[in-house]
Amino acid sequence: MFKLLRHFSITSAIAILAVTVVLVILYRHNAMDNLVDIAERQNVALARSFANTIWPQFSAYVGSVPGLDGDALRVRPETRQIHVALMTLTAGLPVLKVKIYNLDGLTVFSSQASQIGEDKSNDRRFFAAARAGRPSSKMAHREKFSAFSGEVVNRDLVESYLPIRRGDGPVEGVFELYSDVTPLIGEIERSTRRLVIGFLLIFGVLYGALFLIVRRADRILKRQYVDVLQGEERIAAKNAALEREIAERKRAEADIERLALHDSLTDLPNRLLFHDRLQIAVAQVERTDRSLALLFLDLDDFKDVNDTLGHAAGDELLKAVAERLKSYLRGSDTVARNNTTLARLGGDEFTILLTDLSDPVGAATVADRIIEDLSRPFSVGGNVIHTGVCIGIAVYPSHGDTPEELLKMADLALYRCKAEGRNRYHFYNEQMETEILARKDLERDLRAALAAGQLSLVYQPQMEVKSGAMVGVEALLRWNHPERGFIPPVEFIPVAEAIGAIVPIGEWVLRQACAQNKAWQEAGLPAFAVAVNLSAVQFRQEDLVATVHDALQKTGLDSAYLHIEITESVFMQDGAREVLLDFRRSGIAISLDDFGTGYSSLSYLTRFPVDKIKLDRSFVRDIAHDTSNAAIIKAVVNLGHSLGMRVNVEGVETGEVLSILSSYGVDEVQGYYYSHPLAADAVAEFLAKIAASSNHVATRA
Repeated sequence: MFKLLRHFSITSAIAILAVTVVLVILYRHNAMDNLVDIAERQNVALARSFANTIWPQFSAYVGSVPGLDGDALRVRPETRQIHVALMTLTAGLPVLKVKIYNLDGLTVFSSQASQIGEDKSNDRRFFAAARAGRPSSKMAHREKFSAFSGEVVNRDLVESYLPIRRGDGPVEGVFELYSDVTPLIGEIERSTRRLVIGFLLIFGVLYGALFLIVRRADRILKRQYVDVLQGEERIAAKNAALEREIAERKRAEADIERLALHDSLTDLPNRLLFHDRLQIAVAQVERTDRSLALLFLDLDDFKDVNDTLGHAAGDELLKAVAERLKSYLRGSDTVARNNTTLARLGGDEFTILLTDLSDPVGAATVADRIIEDLSRPFSVGGNVIHTGVCIGIAVYPSHGDTPEELLKMADLALYRCKAEGRNRYHFYNEQMETEILARKDLERDLRAALAAGQLSLVYQPQMEVKSGAMVGVEALLRWNHPERGFIPPVEFIPVAEAIGAIVPIGEWVLRQACAQNKAWQEAGLPAFAVAVNLSAVQFRQEDLVATVHDALQKTGLDSAYLHIEITESVFMQDGAREVLLDFRRSGIAISLDDFGTGYSSLSYLTRFPVDKIKLDRSFVRDIAHDTSNAAIIKAVVNLGHSLGMRVNVEGVETGEVLSILSSYGVDEVQGYYYSHPLAADAVAEFLAKIAASSNHVATRA
């Protein structure tokens, strides 16, 4: 039955509210426009007064400032004089702030001194209109605002851009005024409320009269309708019971089928359903000249989320990732929109099947956008989680002609991708399988290298530039494989970090270096520090501080003779600052290695305890002719010395380079000019050679 009273009530209420809202909006819009017009006219009058009284004194100054920056403008005496003159001119007026621009858009004066020197030339609306001779104003609200009298809060303002001209002469500058119209806005708000109340009272009386009439008609219709319904209710009840039974059976069957074919956590297709759809897609593509691509996704550092925040947080992250992927694929304007299957195979592994592709570029486009989308932080249980994704891509039929081969090749491409870093994708290629198998062999051998005694340390002397004396050594790890021979650290260190072997290897290096330095001291060699590199992976271990202190205690080495070398990536680790402060309090010096090759902010140098900056060897290549690298080295030396840090430069191989670095004020160097990395038993001989060379120079002098 049509419910007359209810529909009347709803429709009438909506109509009353709609008419009231429209009238109020029209009133407020007109009032605001009038307010802006009035304020603009007042500001125009004030600008004319300024142009006739104050401007003649400073117009020549404004025309002479191009080329000066904000710092130079702020200290000019004219700035203070303009400020005083404007304070006098605006006394008693609701003017909160004043800015003056020259015709080039440079902020020559502002009552808020920090804004002096800003460039307004890109303002194509308000500033450009004022420069063309047309006043322009807008309304604005500020929660906080810097005024003549200091900071004010919760203000409604009219911001006017006004041409500065004397009489009918040309525009000589732009005057920006901020007028306080908060009291006037308050009056408009009060008038609006009174207007709303008046409308509601008038419409309420009309609504009440009509309501009584409609209610009477509604009662008559209900009595007539009840008689008709009574005969139909019994039949409807039986039909409803039967429909409920059928619906329950269908729902139970659908639930069983969904549980068998979908992931219970994300509600995405599972491995079984995905494999079925992949088979269908391959069969369909075989009949066309199109291709399909299989994207194999794996989240970066997902294990760390489970280990640090718990598996519940990990599950929430997986659901959030699934929702973001579904949202992207559903709304994308790429090839992905209508021809995809998204599935979760298990753990943090997802797959995306793209069909009806004309070429692999479409798959690369989708991969790029997914990487960008998943790089945005996730909020899980009050924690902000930054993750990334690696994507392996296999294309049919280039990389395999069966579903099983495509999955295998996409998995191999994913493995290669994760080995190269995070937030990237990789297509499968024919050499990849061989390379990955070789990488797996390297991983297997590296796990056993420490126990097999294949690892050793050599020591790179660190020389003081002024005295030519050795002030320390850097412990460097070497791996002599019984079959492959010497394996460079640049090849096996990233593998050790990726598989977690860097932690036990790092502990062994630390103990070995401390023990060797103690042995040198007991053998009567001059005391010097040994520098040990700590990986960012080691800073994720909760017992890192205890491990370092234990190595010092068991070897008997004083903490003053141990230096810890870190890279800028350590600054990104949670809790790294506290660990470094603990080292500093224990007397262990901190060196920042490979400075200038990372991506961290210079502000970290002031926040983290760093005693020495080590410039990477890339900065000394062709330093005699490369003015850019020379300038960088000089800047780093000045920066380090101003912060109380020593500066070390690596890769010094010639006397010419050493002489240049000495002229720049570099404190320490290391490189082949003095010595290659030395075995432990060759350090004493090197010190004797340095001492003999110094004595020889002194005798000749």
